[in-house]
Amino acid sequence: MLNEKTGVVSVSDFFPNIRIYEIVDSVAPDVSPRSWAYHLTPIGVGHSYAESLTSYFARLAKEHRVTPRILFNDREVDIDEKNNRHICSLVETSAVKATAQINGSGLTAENWVAMVEGLTLQKRLRFLTFLTWRPVFNKSMCRPERAWCPSCLENMRLANTLVYEQLCWTHRNVKVCSTHQIRLETKCPHCQASSWVLFGSFRPGICRSCNRWLGHHSNRTGSIFEELDSDEAGYEMFSAKQIGELIRVAPRLSFVPDPEVPKESISKCAEKFFDGNLCSFVRFFGLGKSFAYSLWNGKRRVTSLELLLKIGFRTGVNLLDLLTREDSLDGFNPLSTSTLLSKRLSPRLKRENVLKVLFDAVEETPPPSLNELAQRLGYSCAQILRRINAQVCDQIVANFNQSARGKMKGKFSTARIQEDVVIKLALESALKEELPPALGQIARQLGYTSCQALRYHFPDLCKALADKRRSFESVRRDQIKPALEQALSLNPPVSLDSIAKKLGYRTDAVLRTKYPELYRKVRNRYAKYNRTQFMLRVKNEVEAVLVESPSPPLKIALKRIGVSDGFLRTHFPKEHRLISARYLEHRKDQSERNKEKDRNKIRDIVQDIIKRGSFPSMNAVLDVYTASYLKRPEVWSIVLQAREAFGFRV
Repeated sequence: MLNEKTGVVSVSDFFPNIRIYEIVDSVAPDVSPRSWAYHLTPIGVGHSYAESLTSYFARLAKEHRVTPRILFNDREVDIDEKNNRHICSLVETSAVKATAQINGSGLTAENWVAMVEGLTLQKRLRFLTFLTWRPVFNKSMCRPERAWCPSCLENMRLANTLVYEQLCWTHRNVKVCSTHQIRLETKCPHCQASSWVLFGSFRPGICRSCNRWLGHHSNRTGSIFEELDSDEAGYEMFSAKQIGELIRVAPRLSFVPDPEVPKESISKCAEKFFDGNLCSFVRFFGLGKSFAYSLWNGKRRVTSLELLLKIGFRTGVNLLDLLTREDSLDGFNPLSTSTLLSKRLSPRLKRENVLKVLFDAVEETPPPSLNELAQRLGYSCAQILRRINAQVCDQIVANFNQSARGKMKGKFSTARIQEDVVIKLALESALKEELPPALGQIARQLGYTSCQALRYHFPDLCKALADKRRSFESVRRDQIKPALEQALSLNPPVSLDSIAKKLGYRTDAVLRTKYPELYRKVRNRYAKYNRTQFMLRVKNEVEAVLVESPSPPLKIALKRIGVSDGFLRTHFPKEHRLISARYLEHRKDQSERNKEKDRNKIRDIVQDIIKRGSFPSMNAVLDVYTASYLKRPEVWSIVLQAREAFGFRV
């Protein structure tokens, strides 16, 4: 209807009950992105019992009702196969062996975290690995085989909770469960089979070989404190708890760990107590000097985790503090530990430690003997203590002699161990020898602990014995230089050990100390000769292998020659290729001979079946002879040829 005022037809005139609303925005709202796989929540992030990335991937596959192999192969988010060529598939056996580092801190773990986060859109999966500690951990920190705590798995099953495998179980240094104080298992209790960390049909808590449950509360799984001494068991428990602590604090760490922090704290401690000798510092904690290589300046290596765990266990410092604080070892004093280990300390500190013990012994009740103090400090005799402070030692001896133990010892000290005639005869017979034995050795043969009794009763004989040894030693040392110079002209060269034994020494230490330049020349000349002889022997062995028939495989040849594959490939590349080629040719010839043998055998069987009046089918032939060197089409072809040759017609 036309409006008389506006001249416009209104809709409400035709539809009086209609309601007109404002224009609605037709733009679609923002929707959060959707993941390709289920948005599965990881278990235990921020706790020491957090699950591993391999366990999470297996649970993700279970939620999709497929195996990890199918989930991996059908994924839409790929990983960098250039850097993960060994794990680009979970089908081949050679691939699953490399999956141990999925839970580690290297490039493998980084790419797997990116892949699984792309599948699920979960953003905290890096804490299911050791990537947080990548700057301070070795890349190969994870054990190659699968490990688990049977009691933890059994508790999950009895509580009817989700079954998973913990990240700390994958670490090489974790050998026990810190909760149940039992050893981790690596073999199935039913079939004794071990498995890899991740494989195509992996399921948490299930054996790869027999598909049976791995958890149990068996009586044979006792506490580690029952099978190990307390110190070793305590160290393994400490290691497990410290690794679990690193897993717990990883999500809350606000900075990137610096690999130089533990090196700095160790260097300061070594400088303070060991005169900067890192090898002595490492040996103080019961490890070899090879662990000190990563501590040297200029080495782009991370500090050995085993060394840090040993330090933390002995000093009571947490592993986290050793990795993040430079002052973590400032409160450590090795003098307060076992005195037997203090022999690794610097001479200054050893002297201070001995003086402190000696002064304390003067006031000790009951008074100890000087020999007891020497044994307490780890020395073989008390003479070393007298060199440090003779007056205090005399006071300790006087206190001991005045004590009840000292007076009791004096009552029985008058008995003679040997008569004078026996001692004199032993000294005179030793004096007749060209090189008489040392006086201390004669005393021990007679039953004395020291040579003081011999010097007291026969001072002239002892002096003559010492003078003869001294003169002989002087003559012998004068012979060292001519012997070394003569060795430089001998052909073939002689070893330093043979020169030392010829001169009457047990080792070549005296030769090295007196004439270091000649020593090095003789050593280098003999080493060069040894190297030449070794290479000549290897060459002869290789030539013998090359003419041997039948040709042995390369592995057997290397074992016979006594060298590694890399050594032979480097120094004898042509012969290395010839050995492999000859063996391959031998295998081809042997295979052809075996095939020809199978062909002749099949022809004889066909002829025999025809003579019996039976039908010579291929199945009838295979029932008699399997022909393992021939494929089935070849067997069928030979059967047909044999039929025609023997005039059989179907």
